Amino acid sequence: MRIKLNCSMQNKSFYLIFGLVIAVSLIVIVLFAQSIIGPSDGVNNAIKTDSSKNKDIFVTPAPNVEKTDRIPPLERKDPIVGNLEGEITIIEFADFECQYCADSQKTLEEILKNYPDKIRLVWKNYPLAFHSYSKKAAEAVLCSNEQKKFTQMQSQLFDHQNISLLPKDIKEYAKDIGLDMDKFNTCLDGGLNEEAVNRDIAAARQFGVDSVPSFFIFKTDSDQGYFIPWAATLNEFRATIDALLK
Repeated sequence: MRIKLNCSMQNKSFYLIFGLVIAVSLIVIVLFAQSIIGPSDGVNNAIKTDSSKNKDIFVTPAPNVEKTDRIPPLERKDPIVGNLEGEITIIEFADFECQYCADSQKTLEEILKNYPDKIRLVWKNYPLAFHSYSKKAAEAVLCSNEQKKFTQMQSQLFDHQNISLLPKDIKEYAKDIGLDMDKFNTCLDGGLNEEAVNRDIAAARQFGVDSVPSFFIFKTDSDQGYFIPWAATLNEFRATIDALLK
């Protein structure tokens, strides 16, 4: 069973275990009943029909990777890395206090190297409610993006996620990467990107994101693609991208 590495809104371990026990029990009961009664032709035909339909609709590049035709729209303030005209778009929802989100950045750097000029990587903030400093950090990275220093601030925030993401310390990180501090302070202290972060949060909820990191991967000129709600491995990203490029 694939272990999904992510930071979720609540601890679901108990419910997952309980659900698995119930599911296994039901399967045993059904199999026992079928061994006595015999399979129903109608049921078997329905299963075969559904399987044949699903087989032709979409290829699953890796276990548990989901097909989706619900792609979040891009916002004017969304930071973008890679080729703005890239054939493949990856939308990432992430949180600066999430360790799995930090780990995913290394994987995404490899993807950008492996697919030069083909990837448009879009960042969207999804600060989880129980992370005290993520929302202000999210505003800070958008303020930095306005000065074309998104990746530098993103790295600073992830590098310091276990040290401090207090606004006063974020301002020190801003100095370290050479931001215009008057503009940055006005942006951060004035909450000029608070509404943009709130829109990202609303989009995450609207499009079924309930954990971070989560990724939407699709051909840039298409409205269909894949949804990966965990810290995908390099091979999972490659398989998904390769399936789209075929």
